[in-house]
Amino acid sequence: MDALIEGPLAVVKTVLALDTGASMSIIQEDLLMAAGYVPAAISPTVNMHSASGTTKVPKMKVITITALDVTLHNFELLSHQFPSTATVDGLLGLDFLKRCRLLTIDFDLGLLELQ
Repeated sequence: MDALIEGPLAVVKTVLALDTGASMSIIQEDLLMAAGYVPAAISPTVNMHSASGTTKVPKMKVITITALDVTLHNFELLSHQFPSTATVDGLLGLDFLKRCRLLTIDFDLGLLELQ
């Protein structure tokens, strides 16, 4: 899905995958830098656990994130450098979804709705 990340310098368009197995949303480091953030300067880092192991990544707040017609302010997410073969710019995790009242996923209709 398309999403917008607002930073101090720019609003950046991203393509995110909905990942109900991710507890936190993760955005490609390069895109955060294009929006005006400096992930490498963020402290502290947190351990990110994935199928390929554990790595330390910056945990930071973005001014706004907009996805699925929902805009959240001062949203905390993780910054990570994805492989060049990745087909998305990040993952929209449960931290985003749980701030909405209702999530409907209808696989037969191909419908995803947040309220």
